[in-house]
Amino acid sequence: MQITLNFCDGDRIHQRESDLTPREKQKAITGEVSLIMYLSYMFNLQSSVIGPSFEYPDWEQFINLKGHHAQMRPFSNWFVAIKRFLTGIGIMVVGLVLSGYFDLWHVLTPEFASFMYPYQVFFAVMVTI
Repeated sequence: MQITLNFCDGDRIHQRESDLTPREKQKAITGEVSLIMYLSYMFNLQSSVIGPSFEYPDWEQFINLKGHHAQMRPFSNWFVAIKRFLTGIGIMVVGLVLSGYFDLWHVLTPEFASFMYPYQVFFAVMVTI
């Protein structure tokens, strides 16, 4: 959806540039996009999981190391990436251990319906971890 809006803004630059905000002018796509760049934008990890959460021009600048991305030092974020990866693994292990203490089928019992709502929400979250 966002890439479509970027193309639409790029087309409006040729028609009525005064209707666009400065941000729309900056993010507008005026030229052609190669198929491989479009597919890399649509099927990268973030887009595959939650859909594109960023504009196509930002993606193109990141891939081609242009704009403020050109100042990024190679391999400067390894420590942060490994730290986040290990944090994710830790949360997954804690979730697996805690899920053994909460029975999914308890949700379907009449006794569960008699508990207070905050307990039900807490239990549902713990079951789904």
